[in-house]
Formats: sequence, C-alpha cells, structure tokens
Amino acid sequence: MSQRKLKLGIVGAGFVSQVAHIVNFVREPACEVVALAELRPKLARQIAAQHNIPHVYPTHTALLEDPEIEAVVVITPRHLTGPVALDCLRAGKSVMTEKPMAADAAQGKVLVEMARKNHVTLAVGYMRLADAGIQMAKKYLDQWVAPNELGRLIYARAHCFQGEDYCNIDGFVTTGEAIPDLPVAPWPLAPDWIPQEYRHDYARFLSVYCHNISLLRYFLKGHPRVDYAATNRLVVFDFNGVKATLEAGKMDHQGWDETMDLYFERGHMRIIPPPAFQQNMPARVEILRGGAQNVNQVLHSGWSWSFKRQAGQFVDDVLNQRIPINSGEEALIDLMVHEEIWRRSLA
Repeated sequence: MSQRKLKLGIVGAGFVSQVAHIVNFVREPACEVVALAELRPKLARQIAAQHNIPHVYPTHTALLEDPEIEAVVVITPRHLTGPVALDCLRAGKSVMTEKPMAADAAQGKVLVEMARKNHVTLAVGYMRLADAGIQMAKKYLDQWVAPNELGRLIYARAHCFQGEDYCNIDGFVTTGEAIPDLPVAPWPLAPDWIPQEYRHDYARFLSVYCHNISLLRYFLKGHPRVDYAATNRLVVFDFNGVKATLEAGKMDHQGWDETMDLYFERGHMRIIPPPAFQQNMPARVEILRGGAQNVNQVLHSGWSWSFKRQAGQFVDDVLNQRIPINSGEEALIDLMVHEEIWRRSLA
C-alpha cells in the first residue's frame, strides 16, 4: 500500500520560493501541494497555474482556515518569517521556514514553544544539513570517532567568503506588482541591545553564516563557547576543548569559496559545499588518512540537490512524526551562538 501524501500549503511565491522550494515540494512523491498564499494576486495565480496548485489565498491567515492543510512552508522576507510561522504553529500546522527562523533566541524560543505546545513539527531551512555529501561526511566522521581510528579531533575550520551563489538559475516569474500592506506586524531583525549602526550587519551575518554555525555544531556537537569574535571576519569557538574557527567574508566575484576542515591527529577531512543554487551538485568530500594506510580519497555521494533532499526530508519527518535534523530546537541553539558572537564582538 502506498504511503499517504502530506497535504501542504506554501506561503510566499517570490524568487527563492519559486526556484528552491515550490518546484521541489510539487515534485515530492509523498507530498501534495494543495494551496499557495501570496500577497501579489497576479503572481499567485501564475505560479499556482504553472504548478497545478488548486487553491490560492491572498494571505497566510486565509490559507490557515483551510482544514485540508497539515503543514506549511513559510518563505517570506526575514522580518515576516517569525510572525507568519507563529500563526501557522498556533493553528496546529507543522512548519518549515527559510533560515533563519527568527532574529534572536527570544523570538526563536516563542516558535519552539508553540510547536511543542501543539505537538507539531518545526524545521528550519538549513539545506546544507540535507546535502548528500555533508551527510556522507558525517557518517564517516561518526565511524572514525568511536574507534579512535584517526586519533583525536584537534581543530576545525569553517570558511565562507561568499561570492554569487544564484548560478544564473532561471525559470522564475516576476510580475512587477507592488506588495500590499503586510498582514502581520513584522518582527525586529535584531535584538534591542544591538546598536542601530550595527543592526543591518547583524541581520546579514545571521542570514549568511548561520549555515556555517549550524554545520560546525552538526559535526562537533554541542553548544560552543565563543572565545573571540570580530564580526564579518573571524570567530573562535571552543567545543569542549576543541578549537574551531569561522572565517567570514564577502567578495565581488561570481565564485563561491566555502570549505569545512576537520583535523585529526592522523588525518584530515575537507568538505567543499557547492553554491546553494547549483542544482544536482552535492558537497565534495576529500579525506587524507595517515598512519599505516596514508591514503588520499575523494568521496562522491551521487548527483543530488540539497534543496530537493530537504523538501523530501521535511515531508518524511512530518508523516512519520520524526524529529528533523534541522529542528527548531537546534536552530534555537544556533541563534544563541549567533548572539554570543555579537556580544563578544561588541564587548
């Protein structure tokens, strides 16, 4: 007997929603996208017709009145993500949002507690965690750590100098419509204690480098201490005695320079994620194993796209009532770490 399909609604039909989310949820076999909410009526009608989405709603609140919908994917501007997601969770719907789910831990805690209260799933769009290469690297890492095959993990390095990650992706629709008045009160993009002159940088740093914070925590586990922070440049963490760094920057170039390095006493793993919108290209994994073997390996997980895998994982997690790898609880810790970075930087 075939598995039942998850009845899904999507809020937001802008560029990112079209090219990374709607297309992948529509194609997910275990999912049926039954509704789309979008403030721009012409855009909503065109996207719904393109993907055979039967119901179109002018707001997310109207969509939430549809009893058929079990889960909602929220892809909105950053200042609306939290309040829209909160309305969905309050209505008893499982939710996946784009990252970050909120601007700070206080906002994030509201979302996590509402999901717990209503016993629904909350996932956050850290699509790197769904990348087949990254999941393969994590599997190898877990196999090595237990038997101490490569010795102690002695250092980790996350490096991200963003260039241009849209990769000339096409297939999206624009209508030139003005966006109507907002249906909810927006949430602040930075906590009150961030000085006004740094609020934009705070929001931008969180939007881009939350991926790298999430990946460091995925591989090293736990809630790190922040030992040093020069925002937009360098952060030094301590993961229970293992030092780790985040090198953050931006360049005016079409390339994308991102790596994750894990150094052991007798080896080294390097993970090279692709630009986010490069389809069917998983992270590349390079392994140097010392000791008696002294072997260099390049591992390939097969052609896949992290956004597509993320859609499938969310649907599967909701249907099977499984805690997501990109859960709201984990994203809440990421927000705590991000705030600690900025407190250290501004001290």
